Amino acid sequence: MLRYVKYVNGEPRVVTVPRWAIVLGVLAALLVGFLVLILAAGVALVVIPLALIAAAIAAWFGRGRRVTPQRESDPDIIDADFRVIDRSERDRDQRRDGDRR
Repeated sequence: MLRYVKYVNGEPRVVTVPRWAIVLGVLAALLVGFLVLILAAGVALVVIPLALIAAAIAAWFGRGRRVTPQRESDPDIIDADFRVIDRSERDRDQRRDGDRR
């Protein structure tokens, strides 16, 4: 028998727990742990093969698409396309934009 002190309304009281109750509690805790272990093993038996099959499919379909890494670009160089606009074209565009306002 296990004896411990329990406080009820601030007063100490000695409570005894029978040995069979302790054994039953330990057995229940072990069974719950074992059930969690079995559940984890069952999930692993399903998830691990699915992950391996998905990895094999990804490797099979991704085999031909090798991406070459880009060269590191120089931040001082700006690449752009431009065209030269002469004055007559600029004036014509400004008059046309003035009509829109």
